[in-house]
Amino acid sequence: MLFISVLFNFTQERAQDFREGAILSTLLCLVYGKQMNVYEQQKKRIKHNRMRLISERVERVKGTLQLLAG
Repeated sequence: MLFISVLFNFTQERAQDFREGAILSTLLCLVYGKQMNVYEQQKKRIKHNRMRLISERVERVKGTLQLLAG
C-alpha cells in the first residue's frame, strides 16, 4: 500500500511538472513569436524609411540638376 501511495504521489508531482513545463514552453513560444513579429515590423519600418530617404535625395539631386541646367 505504501508503494502505491509513493508511486501515486510521484506520478502526481511528475504530472504537475509536465503541466508547468507545457505551460512554460507555450508561453516561451508566444513570447518568441511576438518578438519575431516586432522584429519583422521594425525591419519593414527601417526599409520603408530608407527608401523614403533615398527618394528624397533623388528629388533634391534632380532639383539641383534642373537649376544647373537652367
